[in-house]
Amino acid sequence: MTVAVRGQELARVLRYGYLSILPVWAGTYACCALAMVYFYGLLGAGVIYPFANHLEQGFAVLRTALIATLASSWTLWFGARRKDWFLTTLLKIGVATQITLTIYAIIGWRSPSSLNLIFPSTFFAEYNWLTFIFEIAPITSVATTLLLYVSLVQKPPSDL
Repeated sequence: MTVAVRGQELARVLRYGYLSILPVWAGTYACCALAMVYFYGLLGAGVIYPFANHLEQGFAVLRTALIATLASSWTLWFGARRKDWFLTTLLKIGVATQITLTIYAIIGWRSPSSLNLIFPSTFFAEYNWLTFIFEIAPITSVATTLLLYVSLVQKPPSDL
């Protein structure tokens, strides 16, 4: 195979890979944020300490979900590679996402107050970090795996 053909094939795979990974990443972010709202009981509850209003609380949820999603986005590389067996790839992504979010929660639990922007104390104080590990992280991991499954099952557009 010539270098030009390999370059064209690589460009095609990268274009399709990025197109299929972006919706998975966005879906993971949305799922993580919704899981946080549900499992921390923020739907019907009033404003929880230390937030002044619902808007500030909502921004904290979105920021925390974004940081958690960015921290675990390296796991989508397994799906973009497509060299392993299909189910093995999905299993690796689910487990790697769970491990990454667990590490994120443990670091958030033990973080100093100066890192409150990255790890809001409300979501990682006392036993809340266990909620993140045992409820939010598994839901987010399963959602990431299912979204990637749907993304990989779809055939690439014929013009790529």
